[in-house]
Amino acid sequence: MVGSERVVAKDINLDKMINPQNSKVKVYWKKNIRIVLSLLAVWFFVSFGMGILL
Repeated sequence: MVGSERVVAKDINLDKMINPQNSKVKVYWKKNIRIVLSLLAVWFFVSFGMGILL
C-alpha cells in the first residue's frame, strides 16, 4: 500500500454527521446542554451550601 492512497468509507455519509442542521442533532445538543447546566447548578448550590454550613 502506497502512503498516498486514501481509504474511503462508503457507508459513512460525513455530510449528515457534520451538518448541524439535522434536527436530531439539534435536539440531542439542546437536551445535552440542558442536562449539563442542570448538573452544574446542582453542584454549585450543594458546594456553596456546604461551604456556608461547614
